[in-house]
Amino acid sequence: MNQSTNRVPVPTLERMATYLACLQELDARGVETVSSAEIEKLTDVNAAQFRKDLSYFGEFGRPGIGYAPRNRPGTAQARQLRGIAPPARVSRAAHL
Repeated sequence: MNQSTNRVPVPTLERMATYLACLQELDARGVETVSSAEIEKLTDVNAAQFRKDLSYFGEFGRPGIGYAPRNRPGTAQARQLRGIAPPARVSRAAHL
């Protein structure tokens, strides 16, 4: 983990499940890249918060290009959360 502490805040862990659901949906639809601003629209989580949350798990995405849903950041961590915090529905992803 990149943060100075190896502890990830619980709210970040809860949001990871939401991010995973969103990125899985985008990947299933064949979306190759998605910006943090688009993630914000789909999840109602601020784009800056999304980027900060991901920083706990490494470096993902490329400035000006975005994130590749196929290379889901924090996938292993988010999948472990299914028993803690079920992923939120991402209803707006269907409109892409």
